[in-house]
Amino acid sequence: NFFYIVLFVLPLVILLLEMKGAPVFGIVFSSIVHTALAYVAPTPHGAGISDLLIKELFSPFISFKSAVIAIIIFKTLTFYLQILVGALTVLWSLSGLQMKSGPP
Repeated sequence: NFFYIVLFVLPLVILLLEMKGAPVFGIVFSSIVHTALAYVAPTPHGAGISDLLIKELFSPFISFKSAVIAIIIFKTLTFYLQILVGALTVLWSLSGLQMKSGPP
């Protein structure tokens, strides 16, 4: 679970580094609200809704350009990376099964 937590904390750390002088409490609170609402959204990982939430919740702290970069980083680390790892795991698993079930 450490790896999963890092995936959610890393975008926050990147945002904190980009926002010089932004209130840490506001950023952490916005991040918690975003994560909570993304989980209850009816789309996979809050697709669309999560993106809008990042833009709206972090707009007092960052520019629109930075919000888009944050959305791309967040989605890549927390959604697309998991799909890629899962697909590679399935392919690796299937290739191992084919080798074991081959002719003697």
